[in-house]
Amino acid sequence: SIPTSENGVIETGYKGLFRTIKTDYLLADKINNTYITNYSASNIFNFNEGVQALYFQYHNTSNLKGTESSWNYATGIRAEQVNNKGETNTQSTRFSNNYLKLFPTAHVAYNFNQKESIKLSYGKRINRPGLGQLNPFVDITDILSPHSGNPNLKPEIINAYELSFNNGTNKLNFTNSLFFRHSINAIRSFYIQQPNGAILNMPMNIGTADNYGIESMIIGKPSRFYDYNLSATLFRQ
Repeated sequence: SIPTSENGVIETGYKGLFRTIKTDYLLADKINNTYITNYSASNIFNFNEGVQALYFQYHNTSNLKGTESSWNYATGIRAEQVNNKGETNTQSTRFSNNYLKLFPTAHVAYNFNQKESIKLSYGKRINRPGLGQLNPFVDITDILSPHSGNPNLKPEIINAYELSFNNGTNKLNFTNSLFFRHSINAIRSFYIQQPNGAILNMPMNIGTADNYGIESMIIGKPSRFYDYNLSATLFRQ
């Protein structure tokens, strides 16, 4: 953190995530009450990923003279570089993804007093597919409802907008929010009928998705040692 004025602060930093995962898929056939490994159908999936991010944020508070009111605002950006690759030992599946993306954020809030405030915010986010979603092996534990990952998945990009109103005290706080989220390359479960009649469940990028609604939350702190929260969301997708 670097102070720029009495109420202004610049924050910057770096975050890195590196992982290597190996998944073993073994298929065995039961022959004369003995399970014999089927090497032609067995495989190993190797996955490597590196995520490196740099972020910059500036936030400031401006008090209005002679009143309890104040403005609070912040803006920032995160640059994220992703490199990952996965392959099976038999080379039946092989992929790699390398991309650099920018994620801006911003919010402005007006505090009427110490109890009431209103805030408008925007943020761009990413939902990267996990290992289970990229793993190409088909799980046939339930032969009629098998499921698998999809190594061709792209990351889901989300643009989120929110308008919230806050009212409360140290012991009881109420927050009501209106939100809208637009997703690109939305990842959803997709069901594909197989020739044998089974239904394969596989995640896919289905296009775009819009979510909007209202969320209400109550946070209470009746004592130093206990607190509780209640929330309800009404939304449409």
